[in-house]
Amino acid sequence: NNNYGQVGNGSTTTSAVPVDATGLSSGVTAISAGYSHVCALSSDGSIRCWGHNASGQLGVGDATDRTTPTVVATAAPATQISAGASHTCATTSNATVQCWGGNFYGQLGLNTTLYPDPQTVLGILP
Repeated sequence: NNNYGQVGNGSTTTSAVPVDATGLSSGVTAISAGYSHVCALSSDGSIRCWGHNASGQLGVGDATDRTTPTVVATAAPATQISAGASHTCATTSNATVQCWGGNFYGQLGLNTTLYPDPQTVLGILP
């Protein structure tokens, strides 16, 4: 299914065969898929996300869906990435965790159900 652009090739056309995500030809060290969004971690520590973004789960500061990988602004290079249903978290090289997106049940670890984008969660180590 590609109704939100989660295939990452610039379209919303469903594909029954593998296709390359735009702009991710090399250097990807990890990938994580949420309910309808995907994030990739590059060897330089940058994160790119695409797909559904109604809750800000792509980490780009808005709620607009993206059909191609878009760079996420993080405070430090990431070392790991994990996408949830409508949120995403990354561990960083300075031993913090950054989470962004939907926080309906407190999944961002902020002791609130508000969801700033992105938000550093202090005290959680990789």
